Amino acid sequence: MARIIITQKCIGCGRCVSSCRTEAISLVSEYPGGYGKKSAKVDYARCTLCGACFSVCSRKALVLVP
Repeated sequence: MARIIITQKCIGCGRCVSSCRTEAISLVSEYPGGYGKKSAKVDYARCTLCGACFSVCSRKALVLVP
C-alpha cells in the first residue's frame, strides 16, 4: 500500500506530524524559502502505516491507495 496526501484538503495544522511516532511526516512550504501554504509530506521509507495520522486529521487529507 502507498500513502498519499491530498494537498488540496491539507491545511497544514501539523496534527499528523505530532502524532507520527516514526517522524515520517513533515510540513513543507509551497515555495522555496518557506513561503506560501504548508502541507504535509510523507517519507514513505519511515512510514509504518500505523494509522495514527488518519485518526487526528480533521480534514481527511490522508488516504491509503492500494
